[in-house]
Amino acid sequence: MTSRLSPSDIQALVANPSPDVRAGIADKLGREFSDGMFTARERALAEQVLRLMAKDAAARVRAALAASVAASVDLPPDLVHTLAHDLDSVSIPFIETTPLLSDHDLVALIRAGSTPMQQAVARRPEVSETVSDALVSTGKTEVVRTLVGNDGAQITERTFETILDRHGDDPGLAAEIVERQSLPLTVAERLVTLVADEMRQRLISHHKVPRHVADRLAEQSRERATVDILGQAREAQNIAELVQQLRGTGRLTPTLLMRAAITGDLRFCEEALAQLTGLPTHKAWILIHDAGPLGLRAIYDRAKLPEVLYPAFRVAIDVFHETSFDGGPRDIERFQQRMVERVLTQYSEIATDDLEYLLGRLSELSDPAQPRVLQAAG
Repeated sequence: MTSRLSPSDIQALVANPSPDVRAGIADKLGREFSDGMFTARERALAEQVLRLMAKDAAARVRAALAASVAASVDLPPDLVHTLAHDLDSVSIPFIETTPLLSDHDLVALIRAGSTPMQQAVARRPEVSETVSDALVSTGKTEVVRTLVGNDGAQITERTFETILDRHGDDPGLAAEIVERQSLPLTVAERLVTLVADEMRQRLISHHKVPRHVADRLAEQSRERATVDILGQAREAQNIAELVQQLRGTGRLTPTLLMRAAITGDLRFCEEALAQLTGLPTHKAWILIHDAGPLGLRAIYDRAKLPEVLYPAFRVAIDVFHETSFDGGPRDIERFQQRMVERVLTQYSEIATDDLEYLLGRLSELSDPAQPRVLQAAG
């Protein structure tokens, strides 16, 4: 069959007006209409025929029509409404594609539609923040999973937080979020926590690892991953929000700050010490990077960080100022290796050449009166 209507199509329709023949006619007419090749008079006639086909008793005819006009940019509003509110088998391909449904239309469909229809909305090439919020409000994991799997969907940080609050225990959903092209820093950090908690429970339940050991391993894993995602922070506001979230959830630990310092993520350390001491960020920066011995000492003490970790912070700041990235291959890795080697020499009494072991021991050696979770200095 050709893709255009022909006299033979009309003859076939007269001779055999079966649903299959009508569906073929609907498909061809719909495609021609979408191509915009009609004259004004032909278009008016075609619209009338399309309206009749949109009410055809056979769902396969309406489905053929809906699929053929889904890409049209100037379909009459009444026809858009009719096709969008038909049976799922008719409406879903249309809803998923048509550019003629407003956010208001889509939200109404979400509230009244079935789960497959809601998923069709979630698969649209572009989904606004308003529509994303409506989809999340359905509370259906399968709908939310479809939404977060669509990189064309705009999802606010607050909506991501809602998703994690309601569906964070669903590993499939978490995996979909991880695969998105970009994520707010605070959302990425929460995902790290979910993965770490899952690892801890598996260690305890499946491998008979004592809880305190599993807790320590999970915390180390979480801290490593949190430091790894710091490179995503391109704006000071993102870092400030992350520090605030870590403090509020009890995950801003001394060893996390030490990890960040050792890897050269001093922007994070600067913001953390600013919030812990109540100082403006620019004043915290001046104290931390003071060339003399007093600035870092003063802000460190004010933040009530464990004394045992101070030498590591002092070395990290010194190495940061002594070393510049050369722009060559693996310059960041060389910088971090130099940093680690210098830190390890400060704790020669702890026989180790492994940074993870050192961090674990230093955490254990911290002042018992010092809370593990850092709060603002009073």
